[in-house]
Amino acid sequence: MGQGIFAGLKVVDCASFVAAPGAATLLSDFGADVIKLEPPEGDAYRYAYAPPGKAAPEHNFLWMLGSRNKRSLALDLKVPEGLSVLERLLDGADVFITNLPLLTRRRLKIGFEDLSPGRPRLIYASFTAYGESGAEADRPGFDTTSYWARSGLMDLMRPVDGAPISSSGGMGDNPAAAMLYAAILSGLYRREQTGLGGQVDVSLLAAGLWTNSLQIQANLCGMPSAPRVRRTEGMNACVNTYRCADDRWFNMMVLNEAKLFRPLVAAIGREDLADDPRFAEIAARRANSAALIAIFDERFAAHDLAYWREARTRPASRTRSSPRWTMCARTPRPTPSGRSRHSPTTPTCTPSAAPSMSRARPRPSLGARRSLASTAARSFRRSASMTPRSAT
Repeated sequence: MGQGIFAGLKVVDCASFVAAPGAATLLSDFGADVIKLEPPEGDAYRYAYAPPGKAAPEHNFLWMLGSRNKRSLALDLKVPEGLSVLERLLDGADVFITNLPLLTRRRLKIGFEDLSPGRPRLIYASFTAYGESGAEADRPGFDTTSYWARSGLMDLMRPVDGAPISSSGGMGDNPAAAMLYAAILSGLYRREQTGLGGQVDVSLLAAGLWTNSLQIQANLCGMPSAPRVRRTEGMNACVNTYRCADDRWFNMMVLNEAKLFRPLVAAIGREDLADDPRFAEIAARRANSAALIAIFDERFAAHDLAYWREARTRPASRTRSSPRWTMCARTPRPTPSGRSRHSPTTPTCTPSAAPSMSRARPRPSLGARRSLASTAARSFRRSASMTPRSAT
C-alpha cells in the first residue's frame, strides 16, 4: 500500500509457497495492496523454514522474503461462507493470483470462467506446473521437477560421468515469479488499452523451457547438443572456472580474446603465453585448450582470490575492456540483520518508488485464531475502498 507505481492496485493472493506468491510480492514492493489468503491453519510455507528435528532459526526467512508487505486473511474456501468472502474481495480487486490445482479450482468453482462474469476488469493470474491444458495439466509439480528436470536443465548441467544435480531452493520458482509478474503487467496494460481484464498464465515447465531455450532452439534447428566434457578438458580456457589458493573459485569470462588475451596473461604474470605458438592464435588455443587450462590452474592456485581481483587493476592489464573475472561457487554471506531482500527490478522512471529493504513492511501474522466472520469483517473494513479503477 501507500506510495509506488502500483499504489491503489488491489491484489488478492490466493497462492502458496514461492512462485505465484512471489509475483504478488513484486507488485507489493511497488505499492500494490495485497491481501494474502491462507487456510485457517496457515500456508504450509509459513513453517518450512524450521528444519525437522532442529531448532528454528531466529527469523522466518522464507516467509519474510515472499510475504512482506502483505495483509493476511485466514479463509476456508471449502465452505460457502469462505467462498462468499472471496467473491466480495474480488468485486473490488484488480488482480487475482492463484496456483491452486486446476482440479481444486473446478471443485471450488473459482476458475476464470467462474470468477470473471460480472468482473470484466479482473486480471486472473493462473500458475500451474504443466500448463492449462493437455494430458499433464492436472499434475502437481515443483520447481525441482517441472522447471529443473523436465525442461532439460538438470541433464544439461550434469557433469560428465556424474549423476544429475539437484536445483537449489527457489532456483526455478523465483524466475517463474518474475515471469508471472510480467504476465500480470501485460494484462494490466491490455486493460488500460481496452478496459477489459482477462486470464494470464505461466507454468513451471514453460518457465524452465524458456530458461533453456537457447539449447532447445539449437536442437529444433538441427544443431546437436554440445558434448559433455570435464572442466579440465573444456574447449575454451578463457571461459572456465578456476580455484584459488584459499579454495575460492571464480568464473573467468574473456570473450574478446583477440583483444584481451595478451592483457590477461600479462595480469597473471605469464606474458610468455601470448607468444607461445600453442596459444598465440585463437585456433591454436582451441586445439591446445587442455594444456592452457592446466597452466591457468597452476597459476591461479598460487594466490588467493583477493590477489587475483586486484590483478585486474595492475598496469599491464589495464585496457578499455578488461578481462571479466567473477567469483562463483560460494553464496555471499551478508551480516545477519533480519531485513528482507528487495525486488530485482527498479523503475528508473520513478526512482522514489524503488523498493527498499528498510521500507518493506513486515510479513503478516496469521489471523487463524479469530473466527471466519470476525476475520472477514476486519478485512472488509480495511478494504472498503477496493473499487475498480477506470480505464485511461
